[in-house]
Amino acid sequence: MIEKKEKVRVHMFWAYGPLSKLERLSMLSYLKNNYELILWTYGKVENIPSEVQLGNAREILPEDRVFLNSMNSYASFADLFRYSILNKIGGMWSDTDVIANVDSSTITNPFLVTEKVKDSNEIKINNNVIYNPIPIKGNVIDLAEAVADRYPIDKLTWSELGPDLLTSLVLLQREHGFHIKEPTYANPIDYWDCPSLLLSSNHSILNNTNFIHCYNEMWRRSGVDKNLPYPPNSILANLEKKYIS
Repeated sequence: MIEKKEKVRVHMFWAYGPLSKLERLSMLSYLKNNYELILWTYGKVENIPSEVQLGNAREILPEDRVFLNSMNSYASFADLFRYSILNKIGGMWSDTDVIANVDSSTITNPFLVTEKVKDSNEIKINNNVIYNPIPIKGNVIDLAEAVADRYPIDKLTWSELGPDLLTSLVLLQREHGFHIKEPTYANPIDYWDCPSLLLSSNHSILNNTNFIHCYNEMWRRSGVDKNLPYPPNSILANLEKKYIS
């Protein structure tokens, strides 16, 4: 008899306030693909999908640790929070602007994902999806938490505790034990093309894409409402049909 694989536990973070349609789509995609999903928050979130478990973020980091970076965003705090929870509990981390496109049963070995660097042939680590199933002292997630926990808050702008930090640690710790995924795995659309290509009817996702990062911050900078209807036959419209309809 073949033993059934347990669902992968996914952690997300939402500091305060209601979710937009994009965050709900993200969560429903994980639920439909058989993940166990926990949303950690400091506030009361009333419009989450019914199968999402709520976690008290104070169990991971005290609420007085919450801060905004110089761009008035919780993103840098969320960087610290993800390392803390993966280092304490383990499992998978996903940002709330990532859509799962693969079943939980396919997730096996620890991995980190990458994205392209603009105007370059290089790639770097992005921390939007991380699989660290078991906390291990001294691995890159443990080290990332240690650095992020001590980094001067007033020096933060955007990616210091995210892509910059993880990319540096992976280069430093050669035998890190994580499989490094190609950009197509979880960041198939470059951040500078978001949200335009996600809303275009002339673009599709590659077959080897397991997760789709929608780069929420680029929606904010572009002034695009995340609650507006998705254009017919766009990537997001098709994903909405798949996971919400």
